[in-house]
Amino acid sequence: MDMVNNPAHYNKGADAETLFVRSALLDDVDSLKLECIEAMTSCLSITELRGYFRGNSFKYRWRYTEKAGIQDLEKAAWYEKKLLTLEKAVETFNNNNNKR
Repeated sequence: MDMVNNPAHYNKGADAETLFVRSALLDDVDSLKLECIEAMTSCLSITELRGYFRGNSFKYRWRYTEKAGIQDLEKAAWYEKKLLTLEKAVETFNNNNNKR
């Protein structure tokens, strides 16, 4: 093993559940034109993603009457849809694992 150029601790992999959830959230990702949300989804844990999606939804709903109105409500709904996709993927993963 090359401890300078490729030490084992540099290659941490995500657990199977996290990989499954990420694949549900990341559809048609172009690695040459990666958006910030896609990079975050690739790096954050499921718990961190939950907090991110919930927090952004809350932020947009909190300010919608004072700032961008309907656009803020649409942004909140976008984050809630991502959260719903995440939770459905977690549920599917857990149901599939419990059957095995």
